[in-house]
Amino acid sequence: MPAIVVCAANNGNITNYGIKFFGIPSGYEFATLLEDIIMVSNKESGLAPQIKEK
Repeated sequence: MPAIVVCAANNGNITNYGIKFFGIPSGYEFATLLEDIIMVSNKESGLAPQIKEK
């Protein structure tokens, strides 16, 4: 089954955040894929700092 894995590269190191899309990301899934790519590239999860501390 085709899959897309969203990872980050930093100085030759690859970090896998566990974000995977199986099949063709269409409809709502496509918007989510774009949002995930933007979040990973900005190194921002969108979570509040209090949540990140836990």
